[in-house]
Amino acid sequence: MGGDTMISRCGWYFLFALPFGSPLGCSHSPQPRSAAPLDLSALTTHVEEPNAALGPEGVVVAWGSVASDGTADILLERLKGSHLGGKPVRVNPVSGSAVAGRQVGPRIAVLPWGRILVSWVDRRRDAAGDIVLAASDDGGRTFLPPVRVNDDPSGAGQEYQDVAVASDGTVGVVWLDERGAPAGNENEKQVYFALSKDGGRSFGPNRAATSSPAGVCPCCRPAVACGPDGTFHVIYRDRVADERVVRLASLRPGDDHFQPPEDISKMGWRFPACPVDGPAIVAGPGQRVRVAWMDGSSGRPTVWEARSEDQGISFSMIQASGTSEDASPGRPVLAFHRSIGVVAAWEDGLGRIWLRAIDAGNSLPMLISDRNAAMARSPALAIDKDEVHVFWTEVSSVDPPSGVGGPWELRHTRWIVTAGRLTMLGCESLSSSPKENPL
Repeated sequence: MGGDTMISRCGWYFLFALPFGSPLGCSHSPQPRSAAPLDLSALTTHVEEPNAALGPEGVVVAWGSVASDGTADILLERLKGSHLGGKPVRVNPVSGSAVAGRQVGPRIAVLPWGRILVSWVDRRRDAAGDIVLAASDDGGRTFLPPVRVNDDPSGAGQEYQDVAVASDGTVGVVWLDERGAPAGNENEKQVYFALSKDGGRSFGPNRAATSSPAGVCPCCRPAVACGPDGTFHVIYRDRVADERVVRLASLRPGDDHFQPPEDISKMGWRFPACPVDGPAIVAGPGQRVRVAWMDGSSGRPTVWEARSEDQGISFSMIQASGTSEDASPGRPVLAFHRSIGVVAAWEDGLGRIWLRAIDAGNSLPMLISDRNAAMARSPALAIDKDEVHVFWTEVSSVDPPSGVGGPWELRHTRWIVTAGRLTMLGCESLSSSPKENPL
């Protein structure tokens, strides 16, 4: 199954019915669950939507492992040195309860003292989907029972989540929620938000970060980042009449409500359906906030970047991407590198992954996915000292009539920054032995 698997109620995506059972929640005396490594040779699944972060012992990466029947698990692996070890652990305690697909996958955040948090969409309690989060205090070897983030009764769908942490350990989770949508029009979703003050063990009351009259873009993942001052910045794609507009809502420390949203994109994008392409954001160091998104208002998809030097109060917008070939960019992800500033990765319309140090004005985008691959998508970034780690999914063959191929594999490259330039050190695949295999 190489196509898009969404839990959204957009009519042009196939909806899988996944098993569910007893409620998820915070255990009174949670104990880490032993997570036995999985034998990859026994897996008959494909990879969807990786996400990565720097953990206490190095980079960790999580992804959705989707079976042929549409059921999914969330897997996590720790890099051993600079390579994938080939023995991921399953994060969701009930096999097959997770949801994974394009933009629907796990998100990782790491607390200042090293606790790893993994969030995902789960159908164990509610067939419509819950946002859950599990914590690991041993570098990703074992996980505590997952905690449900959304506080509504069952029946309303929650999806497309993201997670960020503040320097004091406060955890913020953002997602799309249909609990207030009119009956029969569940795609009129709003962006919701919840905070945890105890390291992800429990979450406070949910709050709506948006009040869009027509609902926000229902299949575009919102993103959240926390600045050094403790402000949580939520970026999302809104629906304004027939246009798509990128907006930012910020929750300042001590405030009970989000500030009125700011329009980040300066032009409206008329699009007759959901672009399935959420914006990206990073915050800090200092007062810097960076946002990137794909926009098609000019008639050709373009990745734009908005820069703020005052903690998200004001922004300047520039065209961030271009490629050396005639390929339309989209779906950017961002990360801060201590010496070269913002690094961006994105996929293009031809199914390839690109990398660029966009703060370095004279840097050129670099094609990093396998030139022999039929299609690549869903890049993720993690920074470890001077190394930049890029993960994405890749498939070697696609059936042209259906657009379906498989199996999708996890790919990983690492880059070193020397003299202000990015140089690739090696590339590997989830299904191969951990070794350097330069492109």
